[in-house]
Parts: sequence; structure tokens; C-alpha cells
Amino acid sequence: AGALRWPVVVTVVLGAAFTMLASLSGDALLEARSGLKQLEVVGEHEELGELGRNVVLIFTVLALVATWRLRGPSPLRGDAPGAAKGGALNVVLAAATGLAAIGVLVAIFLAGHFTQLGVGTLAFLA
Repeated sequence: AGALRWPVVVTVVLGAAFTMLASLSGDALLEARSGLKQLEVVGEHEELGELGRNVVLIFTVLALVATWRLRGPSPLRGDAPGAAKGGALNVVLAAATGLAAIGVLVAIFLAGHFTQLGVGTLAFLA
């Protein structure tokens, strides 16, 4: 489990960074092409994108805390080699992180689904 700690941290942080980048690029596109705001599907995609961004940020915080907390003793935290693991708090943290991960999948899927609809609508209108 310890060998996966840093790849998980890097992946989660990169995922959050790319989510923020996607959100900012969408905002920039709407500023550059204000006519897109009139399309209902674009508004729905924007709302779902914001939801996805927020869910990803919540997941990122939970995953980073879980990565730090849900492992064995660590000299970085000052734990002694047989320190208590945290019991119920760790179970709640693990469950919340898992639920947030599912939330990320659902939110990103929904935003992508509306992107698919939006591309078809925009191509039809062009």
C-alpha cells in the first residue's frame, strides 16, 4: 500500500489541476463567444461542469487526507511503529473518499454527456 501512496497523490493533484483548467477554459470560451450562452445545452453543460469541478475538489481533499492518514505509522507524522490507526474516523474517511470518487465519475460523465449533445446541436445549427 505504501508504494502506491505517491502515485495516488500525484494523480489526484493532476486531476484537480486539469479539472480547474477545463473550467477556466470553458469560462474563457464563453467570454470569447458570448452567443453560446443563449444555447440551453451550453448552460446545462456549464452547470454540470461546475458541479464536476466542485466534486473533484472535494474528492481531492478527501483523497489527500486519506492518503496521509490511512496508512501505517510514519516518521513524517511522528507515529511510533505500533501507533493506533484511528478506528471509526478512518472508516468514515475511507467511505467518504469512495463516495466522492463515485460522485466524480457521475458528475464528469454527466458533463461529458451534455458535451456530446452540445456538439451535435452546435453542428446542426452551423
